[in-house]
Amino acid sequence: MGLLLAVVLVGPLAGCSTSATAGNSDVAEWQTVGLGLEGRNSYAPTLAWTGDLLFVLDTQTPNGDVYAALYDPSSQELQQLELDGLEWRGRYEAAWTGESITIWGGLESPLVGELAPEDLTWRTSPVTSTPSSPAVWTGSHLVSWSGGGLVALDTATGSVAALPSSPLGLRRDPIVVWTGEEIVVWGGCSGPQCDDVFTGTDELTDGAVFVWDTQEWHMMAEAPLGPRDGPEGVWTGAEVIIWGGDYGGDGVQPGGAGYTPTTNRWRTLSEAPLEPRRGHTVTAWDSRVLVWGGSGEIVPVNIEEGVYDVEYFGDGAVYSSEADSWTYIPSGPLEARDRHRAIQIGQGIMITGGCCPAGASGILTEIFDPANRS
Repeated sequence: MGLLLAVVLVGPLAGCSTSATAGNSDVAEWQTVGLGLEGRNSYAPTLAWTGDLLFVLDTQTPNGDVYAALYDPSSQELQQLELDGLEWRGRYEAAWTGESITIWGGLESPLVGELAPEDLTWRTSPVTSTPSSPAVWTGSHLVSWSGGGLVALDTATGSVAALPSSPLGLRRDPIVVWTGEEIVVWGGCSGPQCDDVFTGTDELTDGAVFVWDTQEWHMMAEAPLGPRDGPEGVWTGAEVIIWGGDYGGDGVQPGGAGYTPTTNRWRTLSEAPLEPRRGHTVTAWDSRVLVWGGSGEIVPVNIEEGVYDVEYFGDGAVYSSEADSWTYIPSGPLEARDRHRAIQIGQGIMITGGCCPAGASGILTEIFDPANRS
């Protein structure tokens, strides 16, 4: 795949605590960790979990530099990496292939990079395009929604190609979820009103399913959710859970729904004990789903000077599909934020990055039913 480079290992990050500390409550148990993103206002950092190590990459921070590291939860060791070729303000996605961490992205000079954790070997090669939405890993390809369809990076060859044409047309910010057999694309926004957070009306409520083996598309049944862009979704092993998002003049949207691809059926979720929000994360946690963080309505203070008031959230809730019920998680040791990332690592959920302000990273290790906790 091109030039072979050595990664410079600089050891535990200076000035950043890597020891985990507990932040317990009657409902949730947290561990705060130093991943090096504290104070960086890191917009949607790139994460990949190898089963033993967490890869962290931040290139979209306003600080103007690139930060990459590997974190070992078992030893609580953080190792900062120097990965040549990654550009600041470039968008990247990453996945663990079973042999290496594949990184795909960059705006000015798109590339594919491979990082081998065992010896920290790093190599790159150029590609022709970059992902424009969170990418999903199929087991052989990293797939992203790009404008009007799906594009796929074949990690075996390092090549990027468009998949068969989508019936959905141009849109941005839909959910893209991998089920193990299909890619579900739903919602988003298309039109000149998409950038107007106060009066926008171009949000969408349709979606389609791409079957990987047959390379065919099927339209989804009508959803019980109103139009919205920036919703978040995840596959639980039985259904796609979608929650939150934004609808221009109507503001952030409450509620969520579950979709089962095999039956093409939707169901409405029970009401969550959360305020409506955007910029949150929805993460599978074994048989449960964690919704955490995000931001609420944008209130203009001085439009001429571009001053707005935004409420950021540091609370969340865990949803049980089996019981169709929620457990509320009050604000814990992590600062409120949106545009962060969350990923399951082992038995917990790592939450890191985000804005405004930036804050500590942490692992939600357990939740309890307060009524039954001894």
